[in-house]
Amino acid sequence: MGDFGKNIQMLRETLKLNQAEFSRKTGITGELLPKIEGGKDNITLKTLLKILKAFPQVDPRWLLDLPMKEKYRKIENPNLGFIAIFLQYVPAEARKKADAALEMTKDFLYNLIPDDKKKEAKLKADNVGKHI
Repeated sequence: MGDFGKNIQMLRETLKLNQAEFSRKTGITGELLPKIEGGKDNITLKTLLKILKAFPQVDPRWLLDLPMKEKYRKIENPNLGFIAIFLQYVPAEARKKADAALEMTKDFLYNLIPDDKKKEAKLKADNVGKHI
């Protein structure tokens, strides 16, 4: 569970939230969040549940930095992990280019979905966006 704070920070930054916004969405106090992200405070079950309630799309195993069973690893696309990691290192001045590239990728993938599944996929994607 050593990378929990780093994972919280990565989640927050991926969602493009500052600490105050993340605190407001989760109900975690503004004083506690920097301590958690900095590894200076331990996580409680109550705090973990607040985060998972605010962001249900987050895998708690990833958040807690727990090893995942091999069968789950095989399902995941390793490119998605690389994208999340690489985005952390994109400088602010290049962020618009990165966002544009992600938007193009999203559109490309959407066009690969069979027509009879597009509506379902769009509804699921929109639902995830409502929780963020």
